[in-house]
Amino acid sequence: LLNCPVHVLGGKEDRATTEQLIGWSKETLGSFSVDMMTGGHFFIHEHEARVIRTIKTHLEVHHRRHAQAATPAF
Repeated sequence: LLNCPVHVLGGKEDRATTEQLIGWSKETLGSFSVDMMTGGHFFIHEHEARVIRTIKTHLEVHHRRHAQAATPAF
């Protein structure tokens, strides 16, 4: 199992359903979330800016949490 958060992006019109994408939650010990966007399998091309923004936001949150956990308590 992965020891990190997993955030899955999916296309609402793709053959992979939300329920199938939620199956990725079984692959991590960390947090799990899903975002569904309009479009099919290649929705990332239609929503490139949103996809990048979503990834950036999730990485920033993970980084802040990791940095706080690594800060020694005095």
